Amino acid sequence: MRFISAHKIFDGTKYLPSDTVIIVNNYNNQIIDITTTSQIDLLKIEKIDGILCPGFVNAHCHLELSHLKNKINKGIGIVEFGKEVISKRHQFSKSEIQQAIKDADHLMYQNGISAVADICNSNDTLLVKQESKIKYHSFIELIGFNPKSSNSIFDEGIKIMQQFVNANLSTSLVAHAPYSVSVDLIKKITAYANQQEHLFSIHNQESEHENELFVNATGAYIDLYRYLNINVNFFSPTKKSSLLSVLPSLHKDVQSILVHNSFTSLNDFETAQSALNKVFWCICPLSNLFISGDFRNFNLMATAPNQLIIGTDSLASNQTLSIIDEINGVLQRYPGTTLELLLQAATYNGAKALQLNDSFGAFKINATPGINLLQPKNKTYKLTRVL
Repeated sequence: MRFISAHKIFDGTKYLPSDTVIIVNNYNNQIIDITTTSQIDLLKIEKIDGILCPGFVNAHCHLELSHLKNKINKGIGIVEFGKEVISKRHQFSKSEIQQAIKDADHLMYQNGISAVADICNSNDTLLVKQESKIKYHSFIELIGFNPKSSNSIFDEGIKIMQQFVNANLSTSLVAHAPYSVSVDLIKKITAYANQQEHLFSIHNQESEHENELFVNATGAYIDLYRYLNINVNFFSPTKKSSLLSVLPSLHKDVQSILVHNSFTSLNDFETAQSALNKVFWCICPLSNLFISGDFRNFNLMATAPNQLIIGTDSLASNQTLSIIDEINGVLQRYPGTTLELLLQAATYNGAKALQLNDSFGAFKINATPGINLLQPKNKTYKLTRVL
């Protein structure tokens, strides 16, 4: 057994008393007990200099795009970014893709990440996930803007999802984004999610073009459809924001993660908060800055501190898959932001969003969240994985 103490211990939602000791099983890293120094032989206690917190939860990742690191141009905007991903993602061999996925998985573990919500358009990540030290929930992402294709796309998604189920991996079907998935298909996915008690996720308002499309049927996404040779004559603008346009197709009782939210208005936010019983707001700061040089709305998302979660997105849109880099590089710079808020978003909230909070995201008996050490360094925090 290990008896671990530190100058500060953050348990996922709060700091514990200064005399706290975490007792951990050496063999499986399970927390056996949380006690005080008065109950333990002082010679057995490892006193660590810094802040201990649970392993991080990466609430949004695209592991299967890891081979695109340094292959996509920076600052080109979401539509051009999408075009480059589409044109370049299949220019690599299977072995190159698999090695990049394996390396990225290892990188996340080294960066103190214990659990990941991962977007999948294929089964490329399946083998790595089976052998990983990280707990994954794989979101099988469906894309199809024409409502006539909803049934066939849904059926293909079920086939991919079943491969993950057969491999004993946690998984569910999700929608890509309002501009790429029909309302009919979203309804089909969320009805199935409610029936199966599955999780749901959707990219939301990552750029202003998304709202332009739904309000006026104008903007850069019209150009994207032309580029992809997609006929969208069937589409009529709703005169509402994209979120308000698709919100009625989401199921109020399905636990849902809305990702990015950069152009979500206060009205959008409040309406979704009222309409959905279990919603989490995921931010991906470094990815948004990479793609468009624009990260906004953190202060709005932070008004729901128990629903705020953090993702890295992919190595196509980020230089690293590291939650501490998101905190150091962007989030802690916001005036009035506390480390407690960010650590809760990075640990307990993320685990709760993935329904993994019995084992991850918090220090509690029988859990296996992992332990990270944060040490202040030049107004940032150096991370070391303790276990």
